Amino acid sequence: SQSRISNYLNSEKLAKPKWYGNALHNFGLKAGDEVAQSALDSFLTQTPLSTSGKTKKAPTAKKQSAGQRLRTDKKDKEKKALELGFAAPKGVSSLVALVHASMKQKLIDGFDEAVRYAIDEVQKRAVYARRRKGGLKHEKAKGLVCAIFTHFTSRAVDPHLHAHVIAITKNMPRFDGTFGNLEERFIYQIQREIRLIFTARLAENVRQLGFDTRHENGTFEIVGIPDGLKIEWSKRRRQVLNEMQKKKMCGPHAASIAARNTRAP
Repeated sequence: SQSRISNYLNSEKLAKPKWYGNALHNFGLKAGDEVAQSALDSFLTQTPLSTSGKTKKAPTAKKQSAGQRLRTDKKDKEKKALELGFAAPKGVSSLVALVHASMKQKLIDGFDEAVRYAIDEVQKRAVYARRRKGGLKHEKAKGLVCAIFTHFTSRAVDPHLHAHVIAITKNMPRFDGTFGNLEERFIYQIQREIRLIFTARLAENVRQLGFDTRHENGTFEIVGIPDGLKIEWSKRRRQVLNEMQKKKMCGPHAASIAARNTRAP
């Protein structure tokens, strides 16, 4: 929701959010530009576009920076964006909290690069715009417009390096100069694979900084980080597990429900 995204922008434990994606130039933006609230709002409040393929003028950065938002259609119930999440293993988050400033920045840079690498894989394989009545035809779109919000702590204020990627799905450019709404299901279908690609890339980046890693529970961990420290810095995970045990729930879906139920207001 827009309120949640506003919370991302106003968080104290947040790196400056950045734009990323192959479709940014169509809107007068560049990868690495800082995300302004007015620019993001202009994407999230835009009028839905017909899938017929009629050419529409894209919102420009000048309009966005001036806060001139696209007209909101109150009848439009469709999503304007989807969210992808990427999280570093607890050992990496612990390292970021423990090491000196120079190495900390290198670890964060390695994390950010792995997130961008994963987004690039999505753009190569799953970014298709709908066309024709009902969106029955799908054709390759130029790419994504993503706002990347990188956080350093969990809701329980434990070290937790993670990123929320807000990918705009409405009115994205096709290669013929027209605009169309993205078919989100193609992205969701490869979401698990994309996370594995992200994890492998992050592990490679961490090893290049001189740290040893080991495979653990479908992800990786840093050799030498004490298990006791990782447990101590996992208060949020304990909250979720306690909620699941209290409600006698199990499985990934149950974990998502327990996470929502235990979030602070």
